[in-house]
Amino acid sequence: MYFVAGVNKNSSRCFGYFKKLEDAIKSVKCNNTDINEMGYYPLAVIEYKEEGFYPIGATYSDKDGYITLFERLWFKYNDVSGEYEPIEEPEEFKIWGNLTL
Repeated sequence: MYFVAGVNKNSSRCFGYFKKLEDAIKSVKCNNTDINEMGYYPLAVIEYKEEGFYPIGATYSDKDGYITLFERLWFKYNDVSGEYEPIEEPEEFKIWGNLTL
């Protein structure tokens, strides 16, 4: 499943989940259900998770940096268009795991 969360520098909130990545991306891009919450969540993330307890979503450090063990797509809200736009993963979140649960 693809889980969608709004994210700020202090917290995240899961807004929904989808079987198809395309549906998750479409919902995030158009700010479905006001993920942005009037500026509270300037970022959104889609994470892929398998079913089960404690789904793999942690990051592990190695000598060259961090290895992320799950698929994750990032978006930033555009105040002019009122939509989320794809971005590279922000550096400060590379060590965070399970943002959507």
